Amino acid sequence: MKAASVILSILGLVALACAAPLESNPWALIPDGNGRLHLINVNPYDVPTGDNEVEPMFDPENDVVFRLYTRRNPVHPQVIRWNDAGSVSGSNFNPAHPTRFLIHGFLEGEDASLHWSIKDHFIRIGEFNIVNVDWGAGSQTINYIAARNRVGAVGEIISRMINNIVSATGTSRNNINLIGHSLGAHVAANAGKHQNGQLNTIIGLDPAGPLFSSGQADIFGANDALYTEAIYTNAGLLGFDQ
Repeated sequence: MKAASVILSILGLVALACAAPLESNPWALIPDGNGRLHLINVNPYDVPTGDNEVEPMFDPENDVVFRLYTRRNPVHPQVIRWNDAGSVSGSNFNPAHPTRFLIHGFLEGEDASLHWSIKDHFIRIGEFNIVNVDWGAGSQTINYIAARNRVGAVGEIISRMINNIVSATGTSRNNINLIGHSLGAHVAANAGKHQNGQLNTIIGLDPAGPLFSSGQADIFGANDALYTEAIYTNAGLLGFDQ
């Protein structure tokens, strides 16, 4: 009986989460990159922010990890750093090849499915510099609000990494594309904003919808790169639809 009661309670929460719009109901079912659903409170008034944030320890300058893959090292990455030009110039990065940044979403990290599936695809079809952006220290939390509020800072660090790559290798910003999933799409957009829209392309895969609305400074936008594209499978629910 106890197990049945627990199951009924969970089903009740799931039904509540699915039935009411986010504006009137703080609970939402949000999938990770593998499609596993997580019941998350997305009410921004329920969670402290600023100096009283529940998880104040995330530091983008130190906690965002950049892992470089090429055909010379398709499995074992080389870690490059936004504040260390030598880590780039001494790596397998080739400025003659296109560069692709892959940015995971909510609840993911180094092993995000986006990182591996798209990285492997690029390496199969040609010569690329693939940079997997791991901001799992900021995204792997049940506190969706905290993760959402970090997209701007993570994007800014990616912009610094791009500046380092351009300075260290002479590669062109027109040779750089960003691909982000969920919250990672907004991260990519913020990196593009810090690059003054001069990157070649930003692609958002289901840019996250909860707690994003038109007019916000850190939202995925049409002018964040020379070409931007949003691909939706969940628009109007968990995907931003404007």
